[in-house]
Amino acid sequence: MTRKLFLTVLSIGLLTICVYLLIDTMSQQSEQETLRTQITDSIEMIALIPEIPSDLEQRLADIEASLVSEQSGFSGQVNTTQVIDTLLDMAGASQVSVVSMSTTPWSLVNVEGSVYLVFAINLDIEGELGNIAVFLRTLESGLPESVNVQHLTVAGDTEQVMESSLATASLDIVLYAQAPIIEEEPLEELEEEED
Repeated sequence: MTRKLFLTVLSIGLLTICVYLLIDTMSQQSEQETLRTQITDSIEMIALIPEIPSDLEQRLADIEASLVSEQSGFSGQVNTTQVIDTLLDMAGASQVSVVSMSTTPWSLVNVEGSVYLVFAINLDIEGELGNIAVFLRTLESGLPESVNVQHLTVAGDTEQVMESSLATASLDIVLYAQAPIIEEEPLEELEEEED
C-alpha cells in the first residue's frame, strides 16, 4: 500500500506542478500580449512625431538673433530728459503748441509675464489738424522703439473738419526699459530670519 500511496501522492504532486506551470505559462502569455500591444502603440505614436527640419539650427540662430535684437531695444533705462526734449522739438517743428505736459516716475509694471520699468508722459497739444497729423506721423519714426503711444484723444470743431481746423490732442506716451534683475534670497535664509 505504501507504494500505491506514494505513487498517488507523487501523481497528485506532479499534477499540481503541471497545473501551476500551465497557469504560469498562460499568465506569461497574457503579459507578453499586453507588452506587444504597448510596444505597437508606442511605435505608432513615434511614427506620428514629425521629422526634425533640416534647417532647425538656422531657425534657432535666427530666433536667438531676433531675441538679442529685441532685448537691445530695452537694454537700459531711456534718458527721459532726452525723450521730452525730442517731443518738444517735434512739436515745434510740426507747428504744434504744447499746452501741458506731466510725467509719472519710473515704476515696475508686469506686461504679459515680464517685468519692465515704465515711465509715462501725458502730453496735451493744440494746433491745426494737419499739423497735429504731421506731429503724430513724426512720433512714429522719431522716437526709440521702446517708446509707445498708449492712448490718443483728438478733439476739435466736429462740424467742419479740415486740415486748417483748430484741434487739441491728448497723448499718453509710455517709455519702457528693462527692469533690473533682483536676486531672490534662498529660502533657508528667509526661514532663519523668521525664527
